[in-house]
Amino acid sequence: MSYIDLIVERQIAEAIARGEMDGGPLQGKPFADATEMRQPGWWAEQLVRRERSRVISEDSKAEYAACQRRFWNAADASTVSQLVADANVWIDSVNARMLVDDAFVRFEEPDIIARWRVARRPLAPTLLAVGAPSTKRRRFRRS
Repeated sequence: MSYIDLIVERQIAEAIARGEMDGGPLQGKPFADATEMRQPGWWAEQLVRRERSRVISEDSKAEYAACQRRFWNAADASTVSQLVADANVWIDSVNARMLVDDAFVRFEEPDIIARWRVARRPLAPTLLAVGAPSTKRRRFRRS
């Protein structure tokens, strides 16, 4: 055993004696895939899978936002309902190519329609007149 190995072993033994190795987040839990036999290059496959998922997620964010914009520009609730259904089909197809951590959340049709109705609610007449210029002439006093 080399001198460095002896130092490391001593530091580990001291840490154990002080209790610094107790109660870690993985104590008593095996790795999730510790029992699997792995093929050579398994780590590279996982890396490529993670990166591919991240790239698909990044590339799809603009389309996800465009789907949301289309909801608010729809003319009626039935159109919103159809747009939500189409968007969810698209989301399912994109999520099938990504990891669960990168997946997009599906749109909930009742929630989207309720928010669309609130956004489409006509403004009260008093609120409409707030920005209108006043027809009264103002008089200013000289001090």
